[in-house]
Amino acid sequence: EIKSEAGIINSVGYENLSYNVDLAINNGKNKVNGVGEIGKLLIFGEELNDINTNFRIRDDILYIDNFYNNSLTLNGYYNIRAKSLDIKYNIKNYEIERTSLLKGTDITGFITELSGELSGSIKAPYIKTEILKAEISYGKFQKLKLNGEVEYIDKKIKFENLKVNQNMLNGEYNIDTGEIEGKINIFESEVQKYLGVSDITFRTIGELNFWGNISDLKGTTEITVDNLYYKDKKLPVLYTKLNFNKLNLNNFMESGIFNFNSIKVINSKKKSVVEGTG
Repeated sequence: EIKSEAGIINSVGYENLSYNVDLAINNGKNKVNGVGEIGKLLIFGEELNDINTNFRIRDDILYIDNFYNNSLTLNGYYNIRAKSLDIKYNIKNYEIERTSLLKGTDITGFITELSGELSGSIKAPYIKTEILKAEISYGKFQKLKLNGEVEYIDKKIKFENLKVNQNMLNGEYNIDTGEIEGKINIFESEVQKYLGVSDITFRTIGELNFWGNISDLKGTTEITVDNLYYKDKKLPVLYTKLNFNKLNLNNFMESGIFNFNSIKVINSKKKSVVEGTG
């Protein structure tokens, strides 16, 4: 039986570790089987609590047959000598603001379920995640529904066919520099909720391309606004094509310079009745 209040093993910190271990050495080769619990585990800056696990060690390979708590389940292996790993994981019912990458930000949310893989070097891992069901909030953007793939490599987060409500995002964010670029295919019927208005309702369809820094974003967009109602009165369709710069995502509603290349008001017969630029 092994017990330890705290320690560090290969850059992984732990507290309140308790294991029953069988050890055998045959012709210089190690064979270890273990079953136990860990009160707290610190890995990649993340804190995991109340963990149960079964493992095996064969030579320099740690095989994790079962590793779980109330949110996380994983299995795979870790090469002790090479400090590399190959892990499959599943997360359910998790508050994302607990994640170290998001601490200090205004991003909050809840993961109902996601699955993924963790591989490569323990100091520079590759992480791929498939979000099955989650919600995220950021400033005025509350309870956005997420579904799709996210990758992390070389301190960059890549989004692949990530659905935000009914919108589709593809892009990349550099954690160190704050640089971001991407494309959003827009299909959104709740913009008025994020703008804080209630008398007007509408649907937005279009495409947005963006690049730059989170505090100084540039981009181009082409948008059609239809199903437009002011109280109970239906209004014409609006179409606009524009570019923008100096948009600060931390102060979305009070920043940005917008240049309208084209503005059209389209009637019920799909004919443009008003056109302009600005």
